[in-house]
Amino acid sequence: MQKIEKESFELMGIEIRTSNAKEDFSGMWDIFFKEDYEHKIPNKVSDDIFGLYTEYESDHMGEFTFFIGCKVKNGTKPLPGMVIKKVPASTYAKFDVEGEFPNSLITKWQEIWEADLPRSYSCDFEVYSKNFQSPNQPFHIYIAIR
Repeated sequence: MQKIEKESFELMGIEIRTSNAKEDFSGMWDIFFKEDYEHKIPNKVSDDIFGLYTEYESDHMGEFTFFIGCKVKNGTKPLPGMVIKKVPASTYAKFDVEGEFPNSLITKWQEIWEADLPRSYSCDFEVYSKNFQSPNQPFHIYIAIR
């Protein structure tokens, strides 16, 4: 884990209100790729894909908004059926993740939930490279901390 400061930025994509108990994340990823959202998003500043967790009801046991999208130029207007999310400037605990996806993701989140992190539950996110579904592609998880 590495502690870093990040400036605010904006993302465009799709969202769902959910919880960890509902386990409906894979369906969102299927929709994102099947509907080709990554190529429809205008004004992208990179090819990275973000999985965003925000608008927490309480902690990781409550409801939150899960969002999938790409980083866009600030001020970009959302396309129909998409939303813009602003990721606030904050201090984040950065976790580098390697291994077979999605097992590596699940294992790392379990470690994060069990860790004694001073989480703010404001906005957490995962950053994936364009080819993240290829075998053993590394990715990163950022957890907002106080």
